[in-house]
Amino acid sequence: MIGPLDHEAKQRLPNCTRCTGCSTVLTDMHAAPVVAEGLEGLAFMHGKGATNGWLFFGKVAGGTRRFIVKVYCMPYSKAHGRPQECANEVYTERMRLMMAQVRLADECGAPGITPRVWVAPVEAIIPNGTFRGYHVRWHGLWMEEAPGITLHGLHTTRGAENAMYELLTKKMNKTQVIQQTVLDLLTAQCDRHSENVFITPAGDLTFIDNDRALGVVTRCGGDSMLLPGNRYHTQLRLGYWGPTMQYYKAHAGKPNFCTGPIDMRVVMDYRCYVPGGKIGVDYPPGLKSCMEALARHKTPDIMRRYGFSSRKPAEILLRRSRDMLTMGFEGALAHSPPRSAARYVYEAQPPCCGIVLDMRGTPRCAQCWKPIIEAQKDSVKDNSTAARVKEVLVREDE
Repeated sequence: MIGPLDHEAKQRLPNCTRCTGCSTVLTDMHAAPVVAEGLEGLAFMHGKGATNGWLFFGKVAGGTRRFIVKVYCMPYSKAHGRPQECANEVYTERMRLMMAQVRLADECGAPGITPRVWVAPVEAIIPNGTFRGYHVRWHGLWMEEAPGITLHGLHTTRGAENAMYELLTKKMNKTQVIQQTVLDLLTAQCDRHSENVFITPAGDLTFIDNDRALGVVTRCGGDSMLLPGNRYHTQLRLGYWGPTMQYYKAHAGKPNFCTGPIDMRVVMDYRCYVPGGKIGVDYPPGLKSCMEALARHKTPDIMRRYGFSSRKPAEILLRRSRDMLTMGFEGALAHSPPRSAARYVYEAQPPCCGIVLDMRGTPRCAQCWKPIIEAQKDSVKDNSTAARVKEVLVREDE
């Protein structure tokens, strides 16, 4: 059960702001900045997320360890507070997908690259806000808290420029960049932006919030800051909401132009850390053997192994595994279904594999670098004919 069965009856009872019998203590994870341990007092704010799941810090009553708790099926929208229905089956499947991806990362030789998640009871009251005292009494998704600070937090925190430079250019775990890049393509990840990437003082990476993958987002075969040609990848390099785009529009066409301001997060690019800038079929050993195992099995076998209740996530893993092994990484990135709608598809930007800070502290690419200028496509409507056609990933008997 991931939602209340007795909401109307409970609403007729007095509201309590103190719970003496609760097994869970929730606190507001958006009330104050989180200080990143070991990063000289740098702090960041957790994002509220785009889905209807309510996010909290949570502890087991009497315990000291803090977790992230996502509560689905609250009777009220977190965005506007109005009553809302619960898409019970949809959110149950989201939980399965997130747990499946932890198992997949483990089996593909990348343990710990995504936090542990599990479904467990939540017996608590909402700690603050309009619905303070509302009694949560159903199952939620529990997650380990990722260590370090988000890349978005680093980017937006004034005074963090030097720390960010050190972390991304000298300490960042490049093996994990390659591993997660391969996993993002394998799982058709459609929400890999820098609020979902944590980095520790040692440079280790954790990739969170994987519930918009494996076909959850309609007509999206990938939207990751790690995958060239994806929307998030291009947005980091063109900076549609700031002066970067205008700078390159004005100056990149001039004779003798070499480089300009750039977002330091662009060095999280697999092409900088593999021979010749291409993976081809030279995958990390654990990932290659994992994909070979997936490619040998049929859809029902994959469904059973990872707990999927529908064919589509298993079909994506099967098709992407086959294509990544036969076409190579770059070929699969360009051609393997599921295919994306036009708003997610851009030309692959050239890599920038090193950052220098100029005399003003502005980050610039260490080599001559010029982006491919493309208009933002968020408002581009999907092709209605293509949207109606069901994409065949594998045969029905596979």
